[in-house]
Amino acid sequence: MSRPGSLHPLERCAMPACRKRFRPNVTLLLLLGVSAAVPGCGSTYRASTLARPPLEETEKIVYKDASLKSNLAVMEIMQDQVNGLLRVRGKVKNMGHGLINAEVKVKFIDKDGMEIGTGAAWFPVPIERGEIKTFEGLASSKDAVDLRILVQLAGNR
Repeated sequence: MSRPGSLHPLERCAMPACRKRFRPNVTLLLLLGVSAAVPGCGSTYRASTLARPPLEETEKIVYKDASLKSNLAVMEIMQDQVNGLLRVRGKVKNMGHGLINAEVKVKFIDKDGMEIGTGAAWFPVPIERGEIKTFEGLASSKDAVDLRILVQLAGNR
């Protein structure tokens, strides 16, 4: 219990001497806050970078649907030349438990890493359990030096 005539600790801060003691701390906090914000105003903008390059730049086979990676295996890829044009032939096998309505697309890439042409069409590959099907792609230009095989579920465009 407090003595008669004594002030509660919170009431003592209303006294002029107490206010002077706390005022420098508030001023110091205000200065620190302003000085922390000033460097942010003068900084330059940095463009964001990707944590890793897109799969189409690093992998020959790109599965657009995660479920296909374990259910549809690209078993064989063969490359050759036909009249100076790059050709690819491949085999896919259904490793799942039922029918998979997949689509395959072959993109041809030039020496600069750019896709050649406007893009190939998706080739439908309905494939039953355990079945193996083939696909083929032929480059539209002699500039093709590399390729990417894209696999997705039908209708996911």
